[in-house]
Amino acid sequence: MADTNHEIKVLPTGISDWDDIRYYDMFFVDKTEKLKSLVKIKRKVFLSRPRRMGKSILCSMLAELFSKGVTDDFRDTAIYHSWPEQCTYPVISISFINVSGNDVKILKTL
Repeated sequence: MADTNHEIKVLPTGISDWDDIRYYDMFFVDKTEKLKSLVKIKRKVFLSRPRRMGKSILCSMLAELFSKGVTDDFRDTAIYHSWPEQCTYPVISISFINVSGNDVKILKTL
C-alpha cells in the first residue's frame, strides 16, 4: 500500500510575492531554469500572459534574484547553483495596484 501521509502544500491563490510563497512553504512550479535563458537575452523583454498565470510572482522572483542574489529562498530550485555568486543589481519596482480609475488624468496627478 502506498504511503498517503504526504502533506499537501497550499496553493498561493492571490499571493504574488516570492518571499511569502517560500516563507509559508506554499506550492509552486519551479520555472527558474527558464529564468537563466530570459536573463541571458540582455535586451528588453515584454511579459504577456493571461490573468492569474504568474506574472507578478515571476517579477517578484526576478527582483529577489537581482537585488539579493540567490538566497536560501531559492534552495531546491533549478537556478540555485547556476546563478553567479555576488551577482546583484539595483532594482526599481513600480506598481499601479493601488491606482484606480481609467482616466489618464488620474495618472498625471500621481
